Amino acid sequence: MKKLTFLFTFVLLYSRLFSQTCEGPTLLDESFESGIPGTWTILNLDIGIVTPSFQLKGYTGQFQPFTHYGRKCVANTSRFTNAITTNDWLITPAVTLGSAPVCLSWMACSSLNGGEQYEVHISTTTPTVLGMNANVPLFIQPSENTRWTEYSIDLSAYAGQTVYIGFWYNSINTLTFYLDDIHISQPVARDVRVTSVTLNDVVASGLYPITGTLLNGGLTTINSMNLNWKVNNGPVNTTALSSLNIVPSSYYNYTHSVNWNPSSNGMYSIKIWADNLNGQPDQYNSNDTLSQNIFVNNYPRKVLFEEFTNTNCLPCALQNPHLDSILSINRIMGKISAIKYHGWWPGVNDPMYVFNTSENRNRIRYYDIIGVPTLYSDGIILPDHCNLWDGAPGCLDQNDIDSAQGIPSVFQIQLNNSDSAGYFNGSVTVTALTDVSYPSLVLRTSVIEDTIIYTTFPGTNGETDFYQTMRRILPDTDGISLPPMIQNQTFTYHFSWPIDTPCVASQLRTVAFVQDENTGKVWQSEITNSLTTGIIEHAENGFFLIYPNPTHDKLTITSSAQQKQTLISIFNLQGQLVKQIPNPQSQLPIVIDVSALSKGIYLVRIQSESGVVNKKLVIQ
Repeated sequence: MKKLTFLFTFVLLYSRLFSQTCEGPTLLDESFESGIPGTWTILNLDIGIVTPSFQLKGYTGQFQPFTHYGRKCVANTSRFTNAITTNDWLITPAVTLGSAPVCLSWMACSSLNGGEQYEVHISTTTPTVLGMNANVPLFIQPSENTRWTEYSIDLSAYAGQTVYIGFWYNSINTLTFYLDDIHISQPVARDVRVTSVTLNDVVASGLYPITGTLLNGGLTTINSMNLNWKVNNGPVNTTALSSLNIVPSSYYNYTHSVNWNPSSNGMYSIKIWADNLNGQPDQYNSNDTLSQNIFVNNYPRKVLFEEFTNTNCLPCALQNPHLDSILSINRIMGKISAIKYHGWWPGVNDPMYVFNTSENRNRIRYYDIIGVPTLYSDGIILPDHCNLWDGAPGCLDQNDIDSAQGIPSVFQIQLNNSDSAGYFNGSVTVTALTDVSYPSLVLRTSVIEDTIIYTTFPGTNGETDFYQTMRRILPDTDGISLPPMIQNQTFTYHFSWPIDTPCVASQLRTVAFVQDENTGKVWQSEITNSLTTGIIEHAENGFFLIYPNPTHDKLTITSSAQQKQTLISIFNLQGQLVKQIPNPQSQLPIVIDVSALSKGIYLVRIQSESGVVNKKLVIQ
């Protein structure tokens, strides 16, 4: 996988578990950018039948090329209908190891913490199970975690021999396993690799410090070095760093003494590298320099939020009121666009999934979504900063939106819509605000239904109101490739979609966005103005009202119609029941003591004779 060296607003972190450094001349270097090479051996030795839901996501039951959160890698699944243990191998071609030291490194992650297990083996004879089992396993992982983790092990005991390395996947009925960046190398004594720079892909004009991280990839401790940077073909800026103590395989947070002050808007290529390590040359130059294109522009970004949900998902019902509320406010403020996709689990009877199964499936496969609800911001999964899970909509807060929206864009998108004679018509015009020549950018256009209200809940989780629901992706989920564009150049896409039942023409809107196929990063989005400015919560025979909201002690629940109540339940965002009032009384209003609840966001579920209604509650 091509390393992402610049910073997104939301980033996927990874950890590093090294027994020794692996930076040095490579004997094997595979990142699966073009799939699995034909020289590798794939063994599928189990008789597992992949569950239908994972077949829909594209899993075959053996090691295969895959894209995980925009990262090209290989993947496999242990989710079988017959609940057996996987028995799958991915084996490298023959590699002749040089003199010691020799090192193997790889990256791995799982879709479920404490789930996937695998082993790493070595054969000195053949790329077969017999050859692999002739030696003690090099590494055993009983439960891989969900963060990409980089591992390394010492192969010096096999120096000078020709070997095969095998990854044996042997989990039972968990979820998915991902593998990437398999390298065999000969480490050197002195090596420093600059791994990141703390600059977004697009920045506004201004003064920027050059900071980030670097890695001591050598076998000796670094006590001094020169840190250098330059932009385009400009002068080299050098600062000498001394009194360091960077031990092998450890990171160092650097700060250069010279700041960057871009003179005008446009694209800049910044290069950062270290040299003169302990007064001597770096011994492995292939990994020295971090090179990154950075755009300077001041045009505002409209953040795209994509949520994956289902009408039978209780956590969706618990977190969607919070999500819809914060998105509604920020949409009115012109800060965000939003699309909701409906999946096939935990129930395939979701009518918004049934309406357009193929395109909902394709977007789920695009991001490799493993559960609902899951929220993405500008093509990057929302990190878990509220102790729920990565992608939990309940974690979204105003700071997330403001931080993402504060990053400028180099694209402007303009939308025009109309409906006539049963057709929803429109055009999308993308304008490049500076020269952009990335071949991996595509334009995606979605027709959404802004508000869908059911008089009775369509699933089992009690939700009746749905917003920004994806109805059609035009021309298809692959989108339209954008050509290289110069400053002020425009690209226009026209569409005409026959409005299908049960879509309501007056509620149809357009969401368009520019996305990078290499990384999944969304560069800019736009949404048709909404005709509604609030979130409607209703019941079939009347409206429910809870007040005061926010509150800290007492909560009153009333209704516009006299209805008999059967159950009132209060859940936290984790889906845990924290208070319940069965058969509270025959008629509303009712006053509930909530003073014992901690500060935060809750969902109040009201079961009445007319159905189930969910209301958001804030405890202060």
